[in-house]
Amino acid sequence: LERLGLATAWWVGHSMGGAIALRFAMERPAAVQGLVLTGTGPGLDDPAARARQAEQDLALAYGTKLNGGGWLYDHFNAHIVMSRPWGEELGPRIRAGMEAASAVGMGNAFRALGRGTREPVWERLGQVQVPTLLVCGTQDAAAADSPRFAGALPRGRLVLVEGASHAINRDAPQAVGAAVQQFFADLP
Repeated sequence: LERLGLATAWWVGHSMGGAIALRFAMERPAAVQGLVLTGTGPGLDDPAARARQAEQDLALAYGTKLNGGGWLYDHFNAHIVMSRPWGEELGPRIRAGMEAASAVGMGNAFRALGRGTREPVWERLGQVQVPTLLVCGTQDAAAADSPRFAGALPRGRLVLVEGASHAINRDAPQAVGAAVQQFFADLP
């Protein structure tokens, strides 16, 4: 921000990026004008669920490091976050991008930033005093606590998109765009 000459900015993030944006808002509140978060949450507050997720994160980390981004794409497409496959047009482009990315880097990201390794921040949500839009799909297991999450944010708003998966931006781009547009229109 300093290099751009900006004091504050809106932070937008999906999934892991949303979790990072949320934590940034807690650590550097003066630099955050507001948040738009999709498919994310403040972490798993049940220790047993977090331990199970940590095992899954570690398996994804090592599987990606050993087998590459194509393996991760196939795994996500079949097991994790998709309500439907990416499709014939978009799928090959997404897969190619994941194959070109650093498998070690992606693996390290799961190991260091996965839902099972991040400490939950439920108790700190009251610190987020900026307008926050949370958009989640009803078929997104990662966002199961989204009503509780939005309710704990002093200026939070939740939009649930029926039938959308974790890949909400792909499943329902018009609904996400409309939610963001309405959110900004409603700001004072």
